Amino acid sequence: MFSEQPSKSESDSPGSSYYSAMHSQLSSCTTSPFAVRHLEQHWSSSIDDLPPIPIPFALETFLLAKKFKLPSVLKRAFYELLRTSGLGLDVLDLGVPYEAEFTRQDFTLLVRTREKLDATWTKVTIVQPQPPDMDLWTCCMSRETQRAFWDSAVFESGLQIRFLHDPICGLMELEHMGLPYCDRCVVAKRRGWEEVRISLWSYLDEVLAPVVAH
Repeated sequence: MFSEQPSKSESDSPGSSYYSAMHSQLSSCTTSPFAVRHLEQHWSSSIDDLPPIPIPFALETFLLAKKFKLPSVLKRAFYELLRTSGLGLDVLDLGVPYEAEFTRQDFTLLVRTREKLDATWTKVTIVQPQPPDMDLWTCCMSRETQRAFWDSAVFESGLQIRFLHDPICGLMELEHMGLPYCDRCVVAKRRGWEEVRISLWSYLDEVLAPVVAH
């Protein structure tokens, strides 16, 4: 992946065509503002604009955003890589011309960030987050009933595995899931999941700060 050997081929792959076209537009004084606006709209960094299905060309967009200093685009492309199978790096096996732009530091950052997100999602799905004041009242359901519901809704349904690498959308799914609790407990649990989701999204700004500053 990080070898400096000559590329094997596939310079005309869809990813290569996308990268070349966007690179050309971003490099031009005439088209650059329009290209930046297009990328910022298509790769929105707003947590509310994240669809459940990853969008293509995340690696190419990540490299373009890194090169042309587009932090909002960089964040969204980075998350798309994190939630894509193989970290979205399969295209590098084709010997694409922009392969050298992807560094060992980029790879390490992806791996370590995914480990953090996976660990957080696993913790959320095994130990349901409770708000700080949850111990001031007794939940409306027994622990046994809660566990039976949770096992069915999260584990047996496949939800836990489906969002293992996409905790942002996974947490949103939990927030909108029908819960068999009283209103007080529902509000408390959803607030806990929302706080974790927002915290994870903000965490990406922290890990990408050195990339943006470079």
